Order: sequence, then structure tokens, then C-alpha cells
Amino acid sequence: MSKRYKSGQIIKIPSSFAIAIKSYVNAAYKKMNKKINGGYDYSSNTPRKRGYEAIRFCEFLVSIGIDDFGKVEQSILDQYADEHSRKEAGKASNFLKFIAYSYPNLLKLQPPIFKRAPAWSMCEQEKNVREIIANSSTITNKEVQLAIHFLALYGQPISKSARINIRDVKMDGDDVFVKFCKYFIKIDETAKSILLSIHPDLCEKINKKENESILSSKVCYRVQPGLLGCAPKKIRNTAILNIIKAQRTHSLKALSDALDVSMPTLIWLAQAISTSYFDR
Repeated sequence: MSKRYKSGQIIKIPSSFAIAIKSYVNAAYKKMNKKINGGYDYSSNTPRKRGYEAIRFCEFLVSIGIDDFGKVEQSILDQYADEHSRKEAGKASNFLKFIAYSYPNLLKLQPPIFKRAPAWSMCEQEKNVREIIANSSTITNKEVQLAIHFLALYGQPISKSARINIRDVKMDGDDVFVKFCKYFIKIDETAKSILLSIHPDLCEKINKKENESILSSKVCYRVQPGLLGCAPKKIRNTAILNIIKAQRTHSLKALSDALDVSMPTLIWLAQAISTSYFDR
């Protein structure tokens, strides 16, 4: 069980720790700006999370009597993994790699081994996903309908769908295209119908380049596992897996850019598919 600091407990950290944390956060902000400018969807909360992760690890170091990064050894990182989690230790390892240029001893540290579960075990059965899509048509809230549709067919997290802007939508005749990441993708007729019912004046809004989200932020709280019947993550994985199958291509990079799914995740999911799905 992970150890937790007592509520209200204040742990003072050395100035060298504070400087390293600040540099780490500044680097995270630079990365965020680069990602956003490159057209990627990148949460503005990420740099702050990186700071909290670094602070937690530094507080742990102080709590065991370490006041200098030069004293950090592999056994300490392993201890952090045992007392908290391998995931937290992995985040700490990223922080240590960042400051390793000033502390040669950190270059030798190895992050805790984290074995990812088999892709098939993290996907929902296709028949269940089809049933979720069918049942969503009975939901009166059109925004919830569209969010579920984007999740189950295009692998888009609910929170990300809530951030899609009118400027990320375009029309070409009767077709509607949505830019989930770098490229505009033609959406299916059902999704188009739901979107137009939410925004009957969609064409006019697009022409005016209005700065408005296609869904309200409240949709994030309305679409819960209880409504879906299973974990949203599994639905998303199944949707991405189906897209990989339908593409019949090795160009996972194109899918990554189109759907804003990381390459490691695409490769991990692709391993669950027989090679017969791909053209050789």
C-alpha cells in the first residue's frame, strides 16, 4: 500500500531541488507550446502535473534523509516504486533523466519495469460496442449522443470531444469533416446528423469562423461508465483497433496524426491483430 503524507504536513526541500523542479516545469511548458503550435491536442494541465510529480519525489527524498541528487541511487528509486507505485517511480525517473546532465550518477538509474497488459484484455467486445452505439440513439441529450459516437467510432476521449471547436469543422457539399488532430476526417452520416441537430446553423458558424466548442464541457460529467456499461478506455481502444483493421495499412503514423493517438499505443493495439489484416 502506498504511503501517504499526513494531511497538513509540510516538508521543506533544499533550494537545489526547488531549482530543478522549476526548470523541469519550464521545459514542460516549452514542450506544451511546441505541441500546440504543431497542431497536437495537448492539455494545459500537463506542465503543472509534471511539477507535482517532481515535488512528490523530492519530498520523498527529504523524508528518507536525501538532500542532494548526487546521493540518489537505484535502490532509492526502487524503494519509491515499492512504497508508492511503479507508475509514480516511472514519472520520477523522467524527472531524474531531465536533471542528469548535472548529476552523472543519475545516468545509470533504470526506471522500474512496467509490463503493459495484453491489448486484447484492454478492449471491449465489438458486439458490446455496437450495442452501446445503438443504445446511445435513445439518449435525448444530443451532445451526449455525439460524444459517445466519437468515442466508439473514432476513438476520441469524451474530454477531447468537448474541446473540439467550430473552427475544427468544415463542410464540403453535404459532407462534414472534423479535425481531431492534424487532418480533417469525413464523419459518418449519423455523426453528421447529430452534429447538425446540435448546431442547425453550423454552415453559418463555420463561415463566420466562430470560436465555440461543438459540445459543452458538461458532457464530460454526463458520460460516465455507468451510462456506457463499461470503461470508456476499453471502448476507445476497440474503436482504434477497428480503425487500424479498416485501414489495412502499415501507415500507423498517419493514424496517429489523424486521431491524436500515440504511436506506442497504436503499435500495442496492432499487436492484437493477425498479420493477415495488413497488406505485405
